[in-house]
Amino acid sequence: RATTDANADGWHRDDVTIEWTAVDGLSGIDPATKPADSTIPGEGDDLSATASVKDKAGNEGHGSVSGIKIDRTPPTLDGGPTTVPNEAGWYSGPVTVAFVCQDSLSGVATCPADEVVSANMRDQSVSSGPATDRAGNVAAGKTVGGIDIDGDAPITLAETTCTRVNEWCTGDTATVTLTATDQVGLSGTKEIHYRINGG
Repeated sequence: RATTDANADGWHRDDVTIEWTAVDGLSGIDPATKPADSTIPGEGDDLSATASVKDKAGNEGHGSVSGIKIDRTPPTLDGGPTTVPNEAGWYSGPVTVAFVCQDSLSGVATCPADEVVSANMRDQSVSSGPATDRAGNVAAGKTVGGIDIDGDAPITLAETTCTRVNEWCTGDTATVTLTATDQVGLSGTKEIHYRINGG
């Protein structure tokens, strides 16, 4: 029998020690052949151990234990945005960060839910909670950083310079100066587009 109990899903996270017992109703067990406890190392979902013993008459008996499940390795936890930024590395709205967990032995028990980053700010990060497998191994949370969000449009101001009479420009031309600014610390102004008389 195993000296430690498996969890509710039947998994162990450490070495499993098998304690052997033997009985013989006639000549009795030869104490010199009583097997020592066996330790099952490694990982797998169907590990086993065997032992043999003799009675005092020299008859040999065999025993085995199988189906032992050991998973010592935490699941893997990775994550990243579900969308890609523009060519300058910026997002124009909220960013969903998804987390993916994998475990090749006991399977994933819990995996962090998606997180949404929505503030207009440079170099944001989000951290997940831990992930666990069915054996109870825990993977530390994952931090995903480098998220730049600018969801606010820049502001363009127009200033007209001309000779004025009663708030009307006189003469053949007027100069309109366009100035564009973006919120401090965000992506910055890239370009200004304009039309004259609908052209």
